[in-house]
Parts: sequence; structure tokens; C-alpha cells
Amino acid sequence: MKSVLKKIMWTAIAAVAIFITALIIRVIWEQRQLDAGSKRINAVIEQVSRVHHEEHMQKVGRHRYRKMPAYTETIIHYTYVVDGKSYSDDISTRHPMLRRIWKGDSIPVRYALSNPEIHRAMPDSIRKNRRPAFAY
Repeated sequence: MKSVLKKIMWTAIAAVAIFITALIIRVIWEQRQLDAGSKRINAVIEQVSRVHHEEHMQKVGRHRYRKMPAYTETIIHYTYVVDGKSYSDDISTRHPMLRRIWKGDSIPVRYALSNPEIHRAMPDSIRKNRRPAFAY
């Protein structure tokens, strides 16, 4: 019985390790694609939503808790077009909003020339009337 449990446990640990390794390799590969050649364009914001998270207690040890402060998360859904093909995604940020952004505003996006699906949105670079929309 114990040997079967050990096998299941080690299989689960190996599966998690393989998943984390694959995720790291993908992030590194995407960054290399962006570094090899990329272009910066402005994507159109399709929707902006805000989610407020209340203050809560987080368990950090067996008998220890830490108070987590309340924060508001801004989720930005955007679309950009490359060579007639449309790509959509979303990004979230916890930075406080200084100026309100709306549907139809633009967000800077950097995409890889080799594969436009590989991209990075830059919400901290959103500008309203030449002023930053988010605090840093």
C-alpha cells in the first residue's frame, strides 16, 4: 500500500516539475522571439473592467497569518490587427488608475515579427492627453 502511494506521489511531483519546466521554456522562447525582431503598435481597448479585492488574512505558516491589504485590479481587453488578421487578449494591472481609460482608447503592444500571436502589452505606457493613465 505504501509503495503504491509513493509511486503516485512521485508521479505527481514529476508531472508538476515537467509542467513548470515547460512553462519556463515557453516564456524564454517567447522572449527570444520578441528580442529577435519585434514591432510596436497600438491596440484598441475593447473593454475595461475593475475588480476590487477586499482585505483578507493569508496563511503563511502552520499557525501564522498575514494581513493582505485591499486593492483594485484593472483588467483591459484589447484587440490588434497585423496583416489583416485580428488578435485579442487581456492584461491586468494593480497599479492605481490616474486617468480613466475607456473602450476605443489605445494600449501599446509589442509583437514578434516571426509570429504576431507572441506579444507583450504595456499597460504602464497608456497615455491620456500625453499623461500616464496609471501610477508606477
